[in-house]
Amino acid sequence: MASPIAATLVHATVRLENETLTPLGPRPPHRYERRRQRVPADALVAIAAALLLAVGLLSGCTSFKRLAYEGFARDGWQQPELVIAALGVHPGDRVADLGSGSGYFTLRLARAVGPGGRVYAVDVDEEMNEYLRHRVAQAGLANVDVLLGRFDDPLLPDGGVDLVLVVDTYHHLKDRPAYFRKLQRDLAPGGRVAVIDFDGRKLWYMRW
Repeated sequence: MASPIAATLVHATVRLENETLTPLGPRPPHRYERRRQRVPADALVAIAAALLLAVGLLSGCTSFKRLAYEGFARDGWQQPELVIAALGVHPGDRVADLGSGSGYFTLRLARAVGPGGRVYAVDVDEEMNEYLRHRVAQAGLANVDVLLGRFDDPLLPDGGVDLVLVVDTYHHLKDRPAYFRKLQRDLAPGGRVAVIDFDGRKLWYMRW
């Protein structure tokens, strides 16, 4: 009768032989190869573009800032004409475009309110304001006032605004209750505030 030690040795040998004879299959890829396969090409392009845009914004380049405001194919996901129609903007209205940037909504609002209306384009970036003034002049629009606002006050005319449109700007406001209390004094009787902002489910570069 074999001793327990001998039986254990025999069992271990059988296990070792069985494992040795088991086919190992293809050699797994190198760790660096696996890591490289996990990064899709489109993700690399998006990252590179985001870095390029960040450099442009930090350098104060107006063209890069305009790209940041308007993005690629923005009309497809922003649907500005539907927004203006849903808000019921009519000729003669006085509308404030809060955070106007490059004027993506400003020019459209100016055409919607017509010569008898007024659009106040408000932004804290004077460089973009100058750019927007140039665009307004090129478009031949005489019903747009470009205003340099403050981070705590839009500096709109008191009681002179029928609608305030805040597009992709709300998340930049730090003390929102205080800011909108000041904004309330700028509204005409029956005046409205419309806020359209990112919902956090997608990054801007995913909308290209």
